[in-house]
Amino acid sequence: MRDVVIFGVGQLAQLASFYLNQQTEYRLVGYSTDDPLSSVHENFPLVDVAKLADHFDQSVTSVFVAISYHKQNSIRRHHCEALRSQGWNLASIISPTAVVASNCVLGDNLFIVESVVVQPWSQIGDGVVLWSGVQVGHHSVLGDYSFLSAGAVLMGCNTVGTCAHLSGGVTVRDHVTVGSARQISAGETVLSDLADAEDLE
Repeated sequence: MRDVVIFGVGQLAQLASFYLNQQTEYRLVGYSTDDPLSSVHENFPLVDVAKLADHFDQSVTSVFVAISYHKQNSIRRHHCEALRSQGWNLASIISPTAVVASNCVLGDNLFIVESVVVQPWSQIGDGVVLWSGVQVGHHSVLGDYSFLSAGAVLMGCNTVGTCAHLSGGVTVRDHVTVGSARQISAGETVLSDLADAEDLE
């Protein structure tokens, strides 16, 4: 069993702790954030991220960055990359009720909750969030730090760019690419390729 510190203290962090407790390979040992206002959160130690290595052993502790899609997923990306550069391993939280094909390629710091289906030969990049009821069709590629909200569906052979956000109920036709940093509104159907929205920092 590996120890895990959750970076973040908001609702997503609370949800992460719930799903983390359903997994047998991880044990929650604390929380971290920038400039914490106290030393305790949810009865666990709360540590300034700048001093994380002073409190936890990197050889036995991983970090999970529990940051949502704010600022088009760029905040989650920033913290994941900063922690990696400091030598931390990033944990993934995958619900035991999610169905992820055994031959998929998976990145780190994934948050995949209940009733998600990821079909064979798909690739899921670092820091991706797949919310309840998401379906990722076969041979699809999800770019780093993309976020698929509840009920989003990729038909198959799709590409979703870095930091893209597909809101709830979005459907993307097969063989269609959604560019990096694209924001797709709830319930939309995407039938043709969408270019990158902007240059990512």
